[in-house]
Amino acid sequence: MASTSAQTRARQLVSHLDASSTPLSCQKLTATIGAEVSGIDLRRPITPQSAAAIDHALLAHKVIMFRNQRIGSKEQLALVQALNRHWGLEVSSPQQEFTYEQGAFVVRMLPSKADSLSTVWQVTSETAAHSARAEGGTAAPLNPAAASTRTAPAMARELSSFPFHCLLRRRNPSETKGRYFHTFGGSGNWVRTGHEHTKATNVWHADDNYVLQPPWVSTLNAQQLPAHGGDTVFADMGQAYADLADETQQLLCSQRVVADWDQVFPHYRALAYATGQAHEFTELRERYPRVKHPLVRTHPITGQRVLYANAIYTVGLEGMPEEDAAPLLRELYSLPGVPEYQCRLQWKSPGDFVLWDNRCVQHYAVADYGREHDTGRLMEHMATLGDRPFFQADDGTITYSDFVEHNESI
Repeated sequence: MASTSAQTRARQLVSHLDASSTPLSCQKLTATIGAEVSGIDLRRPITPQSAAAIDHALLAHKVIMFRNQRIGSKEQLALVQALNRHWGLEVSSPQQEFTYEQGAFVVRMLPSKADSLSTVWQVTSETAAHSARAEGGTAAPLNPAAASTRTAPAMARELSSFPFHCLLRRRNPSETKGRYFHTFGGSGNWVRTGHEHTKATNVWHADDNYVLQPPWVSTLNAQQLPAHGGDTVFADMGQAYADLADETQQLLCSQRVVADWDQVFPHYRALAYATGQAHEFTELRERYPRVKHPLVRTHPITGQRVLYANAIYTVGLEGMPEEDAAPLLRELYSLPGVPEYQCRLQWKSPGDFVLWDNRCVQHYAVADYGREHDTGRLMEHMATLGDRPFFQADDGTITYSDFVEHNESI
């Protein structure tokens, strides 16, 4: 797939949109992003016509919510597989052979996935995980035994976590619950005092762009919801790019952003060396080396240009000194927080189901429900396959994402 030209690939994909399908009824949530969709029952088999209709809605609205579907993991997987077939996506790299199972995106780097179905990432608060275990479910708990003394790099990550480093009162390190994040830091979330039971990725990001072929579309299936809060917010990064000044766009289009999972999940390095299992970390590092993506990627179907840097995975800009890259990246990280680029989805009942275009959207899981000890938030996450992001310049030149070689510096 990587050898197929971007133009040919786009023509192939657009041809899928001509499939006969019944348009879905979509009620816009904002002028540019987000819609609630009706007119389809996801519990029924996903036909090629249904997949085409969902694709139309995704391209038009970028984020689509189906209310009260109450589908299971099998139906969620069937939808993901149907979209893969609709787009002609298939496993095409050794990294995908390890990462994707049964045509769904699965990453082995979060403790919440340890005992779950192989195709599902259970995104859960600690309270929800406890309830799931009590009911015979599979959500895995945090592992207090994994905590160890913070290293200087871990403390530095915690203190420099964008953009709240001067604003937050961090939790007491002696607490036993949830100290995974306090002990090891990382860029994957931040914690509010009094909300220590929450385990949400409350930092703006696109899913899994530390891999060479990030998923095109992500899905969340609501299993358990808090009495209040727990919304998910989405931001249109194509519109954010379009609103930049011409000279800023030109500057950004010439850059490549370097992404690395190690700053999101620093516990893997710490635990590997603390337990004498350094070879496991080395193997993981080799399996998932750093990648360099175009800072502005071209949407493979619409051709829209999209900002593709986020505060979780980004470690720098290729060839740019950190002192120059850091202020530029801080500006880019702030753009998803502009309300005019956002839609905010309220989860109303278990069975609500959302899909979003991971190529052009960032999202943020709002961690505002940690004081509620009688309930929690449990989602099942699954995503489609993907291919290599690319940027197509005005003169037709194409720059693809690639691995960062061992001897390369950023």
